This record gives sequence, C-alpha cells and structure tokens, in this order.
Amino acid sequence: METVTIILFLIFFSINTISSRHINGNQRKVIIDVDGGADDAWAIFILLQNEEKYNVKVEGIICSHGNAEKVDDVVKNIIRILVAIKRLDIPVFMGASERFILPPPSREQSEYFFGYDGFSDVKFKEAYTQTIQVQEKHGVIFLNEILQKYPKEISLIFVGPLTTLALVVKLNPAVVGNVKDLYIMGGNRHGVGNTQNAAEFNFFIDPEAANIVFYSFRQKPIYIVPWETILTLGERLTYDYRFKTLTQVKDNKALEILNQVEEIAFKNIKHWQPCDAYAVVTFLNYSIATKVEKYHGRVELNGLFTRGQLVLDHHDGKGNVAVIDDFDTEMFKENLFFRNCIQNYFFKHFSIEI
Repeated sequence: METVTIILFLIFFSINTISSRHINGNQRKVIIDVDGGADDAWAIFILLQNEEKYNVKVEGIICSHGNAEKVDDVVKNIIRILVAIKRLDIPVFMGASERFILPPPSREQSEYFFGYDGFSDVKFKEAYTQTIQVQEKHGVIFLNEILQKYPKEISLIFVGPLTTLALVVKLNPAVVGNVKDLYIMGGNRHGVGNTQNAAEFNFFIDPEAANIVFYSFRQKPIYIVPWETILTLGERLTYDYRFKTLTQVKDNKALEILNQVEEIAFKNIKHWQPCDAYAVVTFLNYSIATKVEKYHGRVELNGLFTRGQLVLDHHDGKGNVAVIDDFDTEMFKENLFFRNCIQNYFFKHFSIEI
C-alpha cells in the first residue's frame, strides 16, 4: 500500500509538472551573476530546478564581489550548491572582484549579513572540494562573446553589484543592443536603504557601475526588485515559515546547507528575506508580479547621504525600468518554491524500487 501511494504521488505531480510547461521549441537563454550569499544560492536553486518547467537554459553563472569579502568564497559557495543539486554541467566564471572606484567603503563586521564568506562563516562537516573547475575565461569576456553569439536571445539576471556588466559595457558599448532584457535585485524606490546611507547594498557597493548600466540600458527592458519590496514581502514570509516548513524536507543537501547558513543569518530577525530569489521568479514567470510601475531611472553619484540611491522619473510613467512593487507570495511559496523546486529535486534524485 505504501508503494502504491508513493507511485500515485509521483504520477500526480509528474503530470502536473509536465502540463504546466511552456510549449515552446526555443529555450529561453539566461546568465546569472551572483555575489555568493544564501539568497544567491536560493536564486540558483530555483532557477535550475525550474529549467524544464519554463523551458530555460542557464548558459553560465558569474561570481562577482559583493556579499562575501573575497570572490573566491563566492565561487566556493556556488560550487557547493551546484554539487549539492548535482548540476556539474553549469559553467562557472569569475567576475569582477572589486568596484570601479577604490578604496571601497569600510564595512563593519555587522554589515556582513551572511558573514565574511557569504555563507555565515559556517564550518561545514563536508570539506569543500572544487568538483567544478572555474572557467579560465573571465566572466566579462564570456558575457561579451556570448551576447554576440546569440544576439537578443539572452536574458541577464544580476543579483549583486553591477560591476561585471558595467565592465562589459565599457569594453564593448554596442553589445548592449544584443541583450534581450535585464533582471536586477537592487536599488530602492522610496529612499529606504540598508546601508550607511539611503542606498540599497548592491548599488551602494558600486554606484558608478549601477549608473553605467542604467544609462547604457535606457532603451532596453529592465525589471528591478527594489529593497522596499523586499521589506514588504518579508512581513509575509515569516521566520517560522522558513524554519518550520522548509526544514521539514529531509535528505536534500542544498537545503541542509542553506538551513545552516540562514539559521545564523536570520537568528535575530522575524522575517525571511530571500531577496535574490525574487529576481529569478520574475524572470521565470512574470505573472507573479502583481504590482508594477514603469519609470526612467538613473543612480545618484554625488549626494552626501544619497550616493548609490536609485532615482526614478515619476513624470511620464512610460520608462524602460519596470519596478516590481509587489508579488503573489502564495504563488511564490506554493508553486515556485515548495512544489516545483523541492519535488523536482525529489523526482531527479530519488529512485523507487518496486
């Protein structure tokens, strides 16, 4: 009886998953640039677990500076997750290791939300092994070349500082025309920051890069999840949901890693904020965004208290920057997060003997 129940469970959810896939012969190509925190890991986990469902092909992952003190740690964190979900086929590239203008702003220990290494400085039982070799080609060169190889076919997701993309623009300004669209987690729309001033972290770390990107991509669709939206969503994704619901899933190495990292990072916070995951789900299924407004945008570079703040033109409402103000969080949890990601992992990595 137990075996029959498991088989029926698998059949039901397999049919459900297959029926919900996009019928489209052309895969949606995407590249994601990350800075190595737990929310970056969630973003990659969700993106890769939903490749089939949304007919997506991840062309590569670029590891850049930001959350972690060293880009080498970003690489280690991402490879650890890729190994956990058995996706050794994904090319990993080294991106920008520092911002445009040096020295960077000083950061206190408390400002490293995910610790110095991006994974809460956890001492994992399983020693890190570089199962995946980082590509010799730099991420900037990779981006420039692949965008020319597949003009207007590749979407970009950037969930850390925009330095790597800005370097590509400076290397070859014309390549911007080859980008299909751009998805960003970062910036702010009401002046609410999470840094030493009124800027969001990713833009604060490299304001020049952010401004180069927004100016250069002014004719391209940009979809941005700002910090204020994360704060609103955090009220709906509670600490209890994260650590009483998601932790019930057993025998999942990726979740075991993230549980250890986030138990430390969120121990004094009532809400769960998987910030970067929202940029990914926006790319996967835009209908999850329930409130969107469009603007033209630039980044403040000169303000004493506002350097790095995203400045939006509220006059015409017809800009290229789509600001995501709200999401369907139940859809986020039930459809994208739990059912598709965790069960897809189950289908791929567990065999049932009859």
